[in-house]
Order: sequence, then structure tokens, then C-alpha cells
Amino acid sequence: MTNPADKPRHRLHRSNGAAFVRPTGVTRHAWIVALLRKFVHDFEEDAATQIAIHKWFLRFWLINFIAVTLVFFLAQGIWLRLSVFYLVAISLYANFATDYDALSASQASLHASEARDAAQHSDTETA
Repeated sequence: MTNPADKPRHRLHRSNGAAFVRPTGVTRHAWIVALLRKFVHDFEEDAATQIAIHKWFLRFWLINFIAVTLVFFLAQGIWLRLSVFYLVAISLYANFATDYDALSASQASLHASEARDAAQHSDTETA
């Protein structure tokens, strides 16, 4: 059996007692950050990812509509307290969706103009 005094006092201490210092810029959960960056990049750039996400949100809002309708008609006491929060959430989502659609359209326009400029540039080089 090992002696408890031999165990490090803290998980950030090595067996010799020296503190472990994590290198700058390296996080314990760097894979989560990388996964989120990939998701955001795909959501911004990949049309197939955008369509898939919009389909899931369409289903979510359809189910949400049914639930809200049932609460409105069947539990009006709860609805009186919940409706303000629900309207705020819907408004925030609508603002986000509008801004994100505008951003996506702007990025698509930018990429199209860059592709057109690149095609014109390659045509002038071959001529």
C-alpha cells in the first residue's frame, strides 16, 4: 500500500512538489474550442450545415408552437406569468435570425464577388 504522504497535495503539483504550469495558450479543453470553431465555421460557410440546422430549428419552433398553444388554452394562470418571458425569447430569436440571415447574405455576396474577380484575373492572365 502506498503512503498518503507520497501523493501530490494538489492535482497541479507534480510528485516532486513543483507546481505544474500550463503553457500559455493551451487550455485543458482545447478540443471543445476546436469543435466550436469548426461548428461556427461550418454554420457560416457550409450551405448543407445551414440547411440542416434550419431544419432542426423549424421542427423546434413547430413543437414549441403546439406547446405554447396548449399552455395558453389549458393553463392560463401559468400563461400569464410565462408569456412575457416567451415574447422576449421569441423577439431575441427573431433579431438573431434576421441579423444572421443578413450576415450570411453579405458573406455570400462577398464570396461571389471574390470568385468573379478571381475568374476575371485568371482570364486576363491567359489572354
